[in-house]
Amino acid sequence: MQPHSLTRRVLHCCAFDFTKNEAITFARGKARDGLAKISFYSFLFMSASHRVSLPLAFGLFLLLVWSAVTWTGPLWASDLTWKDLQAWSALTWTGLPFPPSLIFPILPSSIFPSPAEVANALLEESRNGRLVRDMVASLFRVAMGFGGAVLLGVPLGLWLGHSERARATLLPFVNFLRSLSPLAWIPFAIFWFGIGDGPAIFLIFGATLFPIVISTLSAVAAIPEVYFRVARENGCRGATLLQKVTFPAILPALVTALRVGAGLAWLVVVAAEIVAGRDGLGFLIWDARNGLRVDLLVAAMLVIGSIGIALDLALASLRRLPEVSWGHEN
Repeated sequence: MQPHSLTRRVLHCCAFDFTKNEAITFARGKARDGLAKISFYSFLFMSASHRVSLPLAFGLFLLLVWSAVTWTGPLWASDLTWKDLQAWSALTWTGLPFPPSLIFPILPSSIFPSPAEVANALLEESRNGRLVRDMVASLFRVAMGFGGAVLLGVPLGLWLGHSERARATLLPFVNFLRSLSPLAWIPFAIFWFGIGDGPAIFLIFGATLFPIVISTLSAVAAIPEVYFRVARENGCRGATLLQKVTFPAILPALVTALRVGAGLAWLVVVAAEIVAGRDGLGFLIWDARNGLRVDLLVAAMLVIGSIGIALDLALASLRRLPEVSWGHEN
């Protein structure tokens, strides 16, 4: 029987076995796939101006809301007299006194500061140099801890992904350590490393190592086995197989794992500096809390969030590399 005749016969048989419900399910699946592709391409081809203008517009809206709920108005209540209130009521023809929102803020500055107070706190900390020193200290600890986790976690994940015996032996312990909260290690970090850079670097390393190992292992396990068989048949072994097959296949998933790990590292460094630090942005928050400086506390939070966004954007830019972009096309 000719191959094309066999193909027609198989299709003919499948057509009779293709029930009505299966046809409906198949059509719905195709429709969902089509909508997903349309949504993806609409986002992919969104102009750069929209990607910038929309977040900026929403940020300005949040800033206006923040200003509104913390605005004290043109006059304080102590500056007003009953005659002033009666005059305002006569002018507005409402019979109501001076609008309370223009006298008393919804959130007093003792509870939540206004944007102007936060801006003044940022300028104050920038001028005396403390803000820059704290930023450098926190970034140094993240670079050391997260960099060490990447240097150890990626090779370990590659090994566990390729070796079934090693995976069966070590994976339960990796999952056990991954399930522990990084904050549970704070007492040991202080006992072992004292106060300063050591505890923060240790906590960041421990918090990000095991997620990177699991992500790398999963990426290797998801590579179709046929890739390795074809590579071995063409003489690829050892480091060549790793360079030509494994690394190109896992790079898209690895970049995503690095983004998640960097965000986790930035979270942990703040908690570590609050408990076991003498400088850094986390210690700045703790110091502001002890001094009842809510304006400085919010300023530190804004700086932490801004640096976190910058780190994520820097790692997300790796997706534009030709070796990585193929994994984000579909």
